[in-house]
Amino acid sequence: MDRGINMIYFKNKKSLDTFLMVFILGAVKAYRRNYIDLTILEYYIFSMLIRLMCRKAHLSDKLLNIIGDGMSLEDVDEWMARRIPIPALNDTLDDIECSSWIALIERELEGNTLSEALKISTHDEKKFGIYFFTDYVEEIFWALFLLGLYEVLQKPEFISESILSCIKQTYLSEIYTCERIQDEDLQACISNLQEIADTNISGQLSKDLITMKAKLASLQVLLPFYDVSFDKLKTDIDLKATRGMFWQIKVLGKFIDLGL
Repeated sequence: MDRGINMIYFKNKKSLDTFLMVFILGAVKAYRRNYIDLTILEYYIFSMLIRLMCRKAHLSDKLLNIIGDGMSLEDVDEWMARRIPIPALNDTLDDIECSSWIALIERELEGNTLSEALKISTHDEKKFGIYFFTDYVEEIFWALFLLGLYEVLQKPEFISESILSCIKQTYLSEIYTCERIQDEDLQACISNLQEIADTNISGQLSKDLITMKAKLASLQVLLPFYDVSFDKLKTDIDLKATRGMFWQIKVLGKFIDLGL
């Protein structure tokens, strides 16, 4: 079924910036567990072109630095000749995750809460958004983002009534109920958000219970990755025309000019 334009919209650049940091946490987690390979990780986020695109969109230096650190994964991987275990590779992944967590926690302490930053829309034609070149690319993007969101919900400092309200109003209404995602496994993973959002025992918010439910959901969200491959992701995409990217930022309906 054709969903139409593969766009998600953000209220401002800081919202997109935070959204991508949560996405990075999920992507790194999926890579650590061998559900996606380094090529997929690079095409989705850790590439020179994506870093350039984010810089031209005036996203934060912290995000640009995290993407830059991620770009070094390929060098570390080749240097270590793909030996397992690979301490240097794990150290680089730890650096990326820690930098992402530090940025998210600092923003929370500054009052730029996740509950506000993660509000998105799939139908309001706002000025700033992400365009996905195929449905399948978008579905895997959402799976990686959900994995990151479930990681966030395992941190008590991010759990609040406002973040649960954001999940209900944004992800359960915009993504799940309007059938934005067609894959049945991903729909099941998104439905886990409903149970998390409804966690309220005798009128009390149980952070421990939400943490455990989020941990369980993070294991289930990886199921669709068993058959994901780079060849499948690039189907129907002219990588030359898209400059080797699966998604791009649009402003006022136009792709960001990379000046290449």
